[in-house]
Order: sequence, then C-alpha cells, then structure tokens
Amino acid sequence: VVFVLVMVCYTFTLHSLLQTLARALNFPPPPPGLFFLHGKPTGHVADIVFLAPVIESLIVVATVGLLGHFRCPVWSQILGAAFVLGLLHSTAWKPWGLIVAPGFAIDAFSYLYWRSNSRKIAYLVVVCRHALHNLIAAIPTIAYVIRHA
Repeated sequence: VVFVLVMVCYTFTLHSLLQTLARALNFPPPPPGLFFLHGKPTGHVADIVFLAPVIESLIVVATVGLLGHFRCPVWSQILGAAFVLGLLHSTAWKPWGLIVAPGFAIDAFSYLYWRSNSRKIAYLVVVCRHALHNLIAAIPTIAYVIRHA
C-alpha cells in the first residue's frame, strides 16, 4: 500500500509539473472528453477511475512482456511502455502523450519491480496506482456531479 501511495505521489507531481509547463508554453487547452460532450460526467468518472486503469495497465504489461521476450534491457522496456501509451494518449491532444508518459514509465517500473513476487500482484499494483492517480483528477468531476444531482 505504501509503495502504491508513493508512486501516486511521484506520478501526480510529474503530471502536474508537465501540465503546468504545457500551459506556460501556451499550448491550446485539451478538448472535452467524450462523456462531457454527451453530458454524462458520471461516465467520465467511471471511465477514468475504473475502466482506463484496467485496460491501460494491460497494455503496459503487454508492452513490457513483448520487449522482455525480445531480450530488451529493462530501461528500454520501461521507456517502450511509456512511449506506446504516450502515443495512444496523444491522439486527441498532442501534448497529452508527453504529460502522461512519465506516469506510464513509473507503471512499467512498478510492474517490473513487483513481478518477481507475483505477476498478479504486480498487475494489481499498477492498476491501483493508475486508479488512485485518476481519482485525484476525477475529484472536480465528482464534485460537479454531486452539486448538480
């Protein structure tokens, strides 16, 4: 639990720093999410807190596993997972891929660190870290839903 909380602190700090840097460099704001366009903020919360961590963590594990299968060094497995997920996140807003990539690098590191104990525990650590990080980002949306319910 302590490991997950510390990794959430690291990712939140890096994420906030890079997002602030993007604003300081006058990048255009990100577009609203799919659920906000359709007026379903609860769907947005469910998506980023429950669905995204499970699916994106599977992609991290698959990327690390694939690069490990080809005997790539550990650092390239970490950077490879961050690159793949950063690329997937940059489709709607280009800077977003760079903003989220460090978090996915931390996920890949966490998975590799805990994998020697158990692959299931390693995957669970990555999912929990991601879900808690996204929960912080979902707090304004949760407050919006509560106010307008």
